Amino acid sequence: MSKIYINPDEDLFEILEQIYRGIDRDVEVMIDTTNPILNNSLNLKYIETEAGKVDKQVTFVPKDEKGREIIESFYKQDLSLQTDTAEVEPEIQTEMSKPNFQGSNGFVQGDILEENKELVKTTPSKKKLDLSGLVLVGGSAKNFQRIFKIITIILLLTIPIGLFIVWWFLPVANIKLTLKAESLDQSFTLKVSADVKEADIKQGLFPAQLLSAQKLARDTAIATGLKTIGEKASGVITISNKTPDEKEFPAGTLVELISGETLGTIQFTTTEGITVAGSNAGIVGKSDVSITADEIGEDYNLTSGRLFNIGSFDSTDYVAKNDNSITGGVSKQVTVVTQSDQDKLLESIKVKLDKQVKDDLTKKAEGKGLAQNSVKLTVVEKIFSANVGTEVDDFSLELTMKAEGLVIDESTIKKLEEEIKPNLPDGYKMLDSKGVFTFDVIDSATAPQIVIQYKAKMGKDISVDDLKTRLIGKTTDEAQSIIKSIEEVSEYSIRITPKLPPFLTRMPRQKSRININLEYK
Repeated sequence: MSKIYINPDEDLFEILEQIYRGIDRDVEVMIDTTNPILNNSLNLKYIETEAGKVDKQVTFVPKDEKGREIIESFYKQDLSLQTDTAEVEPEIQTEMSKPNFQGSNGFVQGDILEENKELVKTTPSKKKLDLSGLVLVGGSAKNFQRIFKIITIILLLTIPIGLFIVWWFLPVANIKLTLKAESLDQSFTLKVSADVKEADIKQGLFPAQLLSAQKLARDTAIATGLKTIGEKASGVITISNKTPDEKEFPAGTLVELISGETLGTIQFTTTEGITVAGSNAGIVGKSDVSITADEIGEDYNLTSGRLFNIGSFDSTDYVAKNDNSITGGVSKQVTVVTQSDQDKLLESIKVKLDKQVKDDLTKKAEGKGLAQNSVKLTVVEKIFSANVGTEVDDFSLELTMKAEGLVIDESTIKKLEEEIKPNLPDGYKMLDSKGVFTFDVIDSATAPQIVIQYKAKMGKDISVDDLKTRLIGKTTDEAQSIIKSIEEVSEYSIRITPKLPPFLTRMPRQKSRININLEYK
């Protein structure tokens, strides 16, 4: 009899393989409760049944107390199952003996099981044992291996085919190109005439009626500026020349106070030219000259006996002194009109007057089709009651404005568009459904003229279909090079789905799976 010890991680088929490889017919299998396979009575029955198919007799041996309980439960269920599924003759039916465990090692006595089997006379089974709870119902380990190999081969063939399909047929590319938008500007100067019926750019005539309306408005505002006004101090100083040579000082010579209690620089200028004689025999040359303060204010009023520098000369050579007080300096702050005050009042009146004069022009047109973008507003006259810097508390403005506009037939505009659109450069397309016309009326001595400006957005016309053809099957680097070669493209983005490794990523091989969106900026 051979003995088999089961490892905790062995599965059902590995257990059967050990039984099949054994030389002896009788095999003892030790129950290790750490192996979940051997905790299930159905699995024990399956092992016993499969071993019987190769003429092997299995006896289960407990490893521990829990293993003993599993074996006792197994044999009880086995005997009960045989009793339920067999027809037993009453006269030979005896009490079934329970398996006995003898010896210290706890091995199951095989003869007890054999005795129990002999006591029972069975007939063909009326019920079949349900082994659906086993890990695998029916078959053998070899059958399982064959099935496993077949499944593996199918998977090995299916995965590459599936990857090829994904790589070849499924990719979708979404490309966004941003192109430079350009402005189409054209201008025409035509004479306005109500006598012609159609615009004639060659002859310089435009069928329209020029209307005008004029309105005056007046308003008052408060002056907010502050200004310091006053008088400059003045007086007389005596210049001393300590050098032996006479010195000439022109009018406007700078005179600066040397000593003083006031903060800052106190400067004056001479009001006349003067020549001061040089010193001789200990007598210093002196001359008087009038001076005026550089700024207004009381700070320039000085008491007598103050010393002054003359220009940039050293005081050891030339110095000045006032024998009398310097007086007359006064200052005060007053409210005056500023440029900002005038601008604000002008804008305030214009806002009100703009609407009024436009309304007057519309009424004058009487629903004849006044082209709103031809209306021109001009200031005819503006009269302020006080100029900038004038000392006042408030001031006023009288403003006269004129509105001019053209009565233009809608068909004339359409005809202009038809003449202008063909002037698109080769390879360009209009980006707007229609352009915008603006009209600027020019008054002339003979007849009014109108400057017509047409503005629209245009962009390079790229063949999306040709670009898709060039991109089919290209790598991302090749696709980027193709897009970069388009001069008008300023920005671009490429998104390919599903996402594959970089070395497998390519543009779709079907044109219909390449989506290109053009945007102009």
